[in-house]
Amino acid sequence: MSDDGRYIGRDLEVLAGLQRYYNWIFQTFHPYLFGAGIEFGPVLGTNSALMRSELSNLDLVEPSPSLVKSLRLRFAGDPGIQIFEADVESFVSSEPQRHYDTIILVNVLEHIQDDLTVVDAFYRMLRPRGHLLLFVPALPMLFSRIDEYYGHKRRYTVPQLTQLAIRAGFEVPLACYFDVLGVVPWYFLNKIGGNIHFNPFLTSMYDAVGVPLTRWIEGYIRPPFGKNICMAARKPE
Repeated sequence: MSDDGRYIGRDLEVLAGLQRYYNWIFQTFHPYLFGAGIEFGPVLGTNSALMRSELSNLDLVEPSPSLVKSLRLRFAGDPGIQIFEADVESFVSSEPQRHYDTIILVNVLEHIQDDLTVVDAFYRMLRPRGHLLLFVPALPMLFSRIDEYYGHKRRYTVPQLTQLAIRAGFEVPLACYFDVLGVVPWYFLNKIGGNIHFNPFLTSMYDAVGVPLTRWIEGYIRPPFGKNICMAARKPE
């Protein structure tokens, strides 16, 4: 998520407009949101605006100067939001005294080379009974040119992500695959087709039709695979 043009522009606006998708993420994380929160990599703040309603205050940490400017404009009227221009690694190393009840990363952890070191830092930043909420791309077999283009280091499996959290000391009340139907278009458009941009029409159509359908399916069964993973990791008392 940098200012070199890879994560700023049309693609970013397309993804920020996926209201049904972000609402689904929010509803999945809703039971674990409370107290003082921090979100890393909020981009345009679509997810932040939803999470804010459940938190007493929310810090936003974003490395892109242009996105920081947009965030400050968007949340200018909210005294409970504080915005920092920093990447994850520099923030957790320079702000060791800050403590939170909820830490949120949506499509961020996959960008970090040493994910265990960062998750260890999150554990220390959380108060007892606080939650680390992670949303990451899933299934290494789906890793493609678009992952490389956006600086992804990996795609996870549920066992891998669960083990990462446990190694840091967390309990894991939630770890599940998410968006099972999204695997098919991702595989054919990106893995096979080699796309490195998101098609606005196809993306909006999937948000309008595919998201409600796969959300309905996953309301009845927990799929054994999916395009993403949702995890809530809790720091014990």
